[in-house]
Amino acid sequence: MRKIYAGLAIAVLIAASSMPAQAATIAGTTCAKVGSTKTVVGIKHFCVMSSKKLLWNKGTVLKTNPIPTASATPTASATPTASATPTADPANFLIVSPIDPKVISKISKFRSCVGHDYSPGFSAKMQNKPSESLEIARSMKHYLFLKVPFIPSGNVKGFAPFEGTVRIQTEQSGNGAQVFIMNESGWIFVFFHGDPLVQNGEKVKAGDPVISWWSKDQSAFAASTGGTAENSSVDIALIDFMANKFESPFLHFTPEILSQWKSSGFDRDSMIISKTSRDSSPCSVGADGERFTGQATSDQYVVASS
Repeated sequence: MRKIYAGLAIAVLIAASSMPAQAATIAGTTCAKVGSTKTVVGIKHFCVMSSKKLLWNKGTVLKTNPIPTASATPTASATPTASATPTADPANFLIVSPIDPKVISKISKFRSCVGHDYSPGFSAKMQNKPSESLEIARSMKHYLFLKVPFIPSGNVKGFAPFEGTVRIQTEQSGNGAQVFIMNESGWIFVFFHGDPLVQNGEKVKAGDPVISWWSKDQSAFAASTGGTAENSSVDIALIDFMANKFESPFLHFTPEILSQWKSSGFDRDSMIISKTSRDSSPCSVGADGERFTGQATSDQYVVASS
């Protein structure tokens, strides 16, 4: 498990991000605070950092329920419960599986004590921001252990789970790169330790191949660290930047994708350790303030059914 500065990586990504403007909206005009929102003519805009400026992005059209024209009185649609709190994304917005579950032998659970601290609290600490109210000292991503050998490289592909913009960052370990896919609502899907199949700043659609594993550097990296295919992994993560929240992709897969993963032994309910459970049994962090101590126990993983 390699050391990854989550907070700095995310900060660099967002600082470099920009969203195209739309005519006849506030898109492209200045705003005051990152993450703030404003709805104009049925379009919800987010304040984002673009080219070192705070600007309104092009926004997302809000879904509304039309009022039936045949009704003589507004009583049938007087209660606006269906559209009272519109959201930028539906619950199941990961519409393509980021990797074929059949190539995976086991996966670490969300909030596991595998590897190192990857949490909003750790990210805040790396940026010298308050972290007291945030989850910390837990791995809020999934490590994927692949069934394929290191050579030849690139046999396994990772796919964009939604439409977005690509950002690429080289791994500090020298083992491949991180590929970020960011959509217009601030959701970021992250792939780690692979070889990018896309360019920095490229627009991708759901299902486009964006990364391959193992990386060309994996064999040399494993040799230098004593790693083997059985104890080496790649990672995926999902971050809601606007809400400063890290979430498991299993919470946002469509039912069809969840069914694919379940058929390989990876059921959503078994993939996530609850916040309450982790708070009551915290991970032990080493002297460096990041890496977990000791060997993760078997209950921190889910093993494939076949």
